[in-house]
Amino acid sequence: DTPEPKCLVCKKPSVKNLENIFSLFPNAKIILIIRYGRSVVESQTKSFGRSFEGSVRSWNRAAQTISRSSLEKYSDSYLIVKYETLFESTKSEMEKVLNFIGLDASEYDFSKAENLPFRGSSQTKQKGKEISWQKQSRSEVEFSPLERWSSWSRYKHERFNWIAGKNQKKLGYKLKEYKLWNRGLWVAINLILDFAIRPTIALYRCLSH
Repeated sequence: DTPEPKCLVCKKPSVKNLENIFSLFPNAKIILIIRYGRSVVESQTKSFGRSFEGSVRSWNRAAQTISRSSLEKYSDSYLIVKYETLFESTKSEMEKVLNFIGLDASEYDFSKAENLPFRGSSQTKQKGKEISWQKQSRSEVEFSPLERWSSWSRYKHERFNWIAGKNQKKLGYKLKEYKLWNRGLWVAINLILDFAIRPTIALYRCLSH
């Protein structure tokens, strides 16, 4: 019998150098999984102890990379999948992914995908426990992975919008917005914060190159 063809699957948690992907792998099929910026920031700060400001800027840089990567000319070779859609509509989203990479969706066990366990939880660490990375079923999870940011203060929302709001919209996500009566105040606050942390950002960029 003729052996079934095999393919190499790689995954990476970063989109750094995304603009070079098709130069290096011209025949690749790229799946970009994106997630609501506020949820990513909350996960990084709660689970991994990163600063709020640093996490927002990190997510924004990744979103900029995706929006500026000129993938449009490779529209048949890449697919953007939203984490939220994959979570809420697993079967239909997985069918789209399987069709994209040329696999027969009728042979896929969707029930297993819909019942995959979670590993880790920023909620666990919030209770004073270390992240165990033990499996948890969806029924056992004590937080909503789509609403980790639900307890954010207005300051966090305004700061996120200021730094990353434009790119969040470009990726098809809505912002948490407030009435405009004191908009000038928040613009002033954000400008002051930008000025205050600019030396820290400059130092970080120097050390990371």
